[in-house]
Formats: sequence, structure tokens, C-alpha cells
Amino acid sequence: MDCPQDRKPQPISLLPHLHKSAIRDLHTRGITTLEQIAAMSISELRQIKGIKTSAEAIRAHAQAFTTNQPVWFGALPEILPEGGWMMDIETVMPENALVWSIGWCDVMGRYDSVVVNAYHDPCTKVEGGRTIQIVDDADEAWRVFALGVDDGRPVFHWSQFDHGVMKRHAPVDVRERLNGRMIDLLGVFDKTVKLPLCSSSLKKVAPHVSSGMAWVGSADALIAHRDYQEWLETGDQHALAQACRYQYGDVVALWRVWEWLISAHPGILVAP
Repeated sequence: MDCPQDRKPQPISLLPHLHKSAIRDLHTRGITTLEQIAAMSISELRQIKGIKTSAEAIRAHAQAFTTNQPVWFGALPEILPEGGWMMDIETVMPENALVWSIGWCDVMGRYDSVVVNAYHDPCTKVEGGRTIQIVDDADEAWRVFALGVDDGRPVFHWSQFDHGVMKRHAPVDVRERLNGRMIDLLGVFDKTVKLPLCSSSLKKVAPHVSSGMAWVGSADALIAHRDYQEWLETGDQHALAQACRYQYGDVVALWRVWEWLISAHPGILVAP
């Protein structure tokens, strides 16, 4: 394994959210590598244009790249270790964000999902040992999900997209059950730790922190939706299985990242 001093200097362009004004100011000061940023103090970083409250995260990210290790810089919310539910939605299209599937699991990995098919009588299928409930519209899908997690515990998701769709499109009774319980695990991750990765996509983060984590079934969300459409049009059960396996991978990935956050965190005092 190579040592950090044996590696070539890494450019600051590897930091994905560095503002253009910050890049210009850093270059003006002769700072062009992550190694230089990693060695700066927080007060020095805050003197750079466009860098104020993000200084800790920027330095941690630079240090993660230069050491090839996770760098922790923030506290975990108290609620995180309490556990709860991991959830993921698949939508017809971003423009209207109507769900066609919702998947969820508890912290033991017990998984359920619900899929919309207006042309199919409501029923329950089992695929690969996993339950798939078929309902006739998106509102009913939300209600099945809300009932499945109706114990008052947190509901973790990745990015604000899922929460936003719930607020805009879920029935009022579902919103009342879920309001105040949905927690963006990506937001927690971004404020807590940095990895030597250019992206905080779940597809990048989960395999990095959980060895062997891989998606099966459809290759991505777009193909999963195409497989879902094929099932609607032809009744092809293999297409349904492929689409559902993809979502299962998303939910399991979220669970693995949650597990890693609470087990690997070095124990700084938790935040309120």
C-alpha cells in the first residue's frame, strides 16, 4: 500500500462543492492542491472568499483525499442511534413525482415494499423472500407505507427529494403521520464525515463504507422505471422483480450507511 507522501499532489478540483470564487482566491494565494488545504487551519480557510461555515467540511474532505481515510468533523444527532426505518421512493418522473413504488426496512433489515398498478387487483406477492404489496394508486401506496412504519420512530431517507415528494403529494392523513419523523441521512452524513470520494451519491457512499454492497436487478432508476412499465403493459413478472430488486438495493444501502455512521463514529459528543 502506498504512503501519502508517495502520491502525486491532488488538485483542489476534486472537492465537488468548492465555490468558483473560493477556487480563484485559493489560486491567487498559491494554493492549488488538497494537501495544502488539508494543512490549513480553520481560521485560515475562513479568510478565503466563499468559505465561511463550510471551512470544517472543506478541510475534512481534503484530508480524506490525502489520507484515503474517512475524516470525522461533526457530531451525530442524538436521534440517529435510536434507529427507526429506512425508506426509498421511486417516482414516475421528477416533474410530477408520483410514486410507483415505496420500499422500507427496519434496523434489523426486515423489508417491505408497495407497488402501484391501477390495472391489477390489490394483492401481495413474494419475490426473493421479500413482500411486495400491489395497490391501485399512489395515495394508497403512501397509506400502506405509513401504516407499515406507524410506530413514531424516525424515517431515514437519502436527500430531501423523498421528503419533498411526501409533503407535496402524499395524502393529508399520511403527512400527519410522517411530519416531524423524516430525517435526511444525506444531510447528517454531509455534516458529520467526509470520504475520499467526489460524490455523496448513495451509489458511491454505500459501497465505500460497506464491503460487498452492490445493486442487483435494474441498472439504475430510469431502467427500473422502464421495467416497471413493461410489467404494467405485459404482466412480465421478471420485469417487476428486476425493478423491485433495484429499489431493495437502495433501501439496503441506506441501512448499511446508517449502521456505519453509528458504529464508526469516533464518539464526539452528540448534537441536540
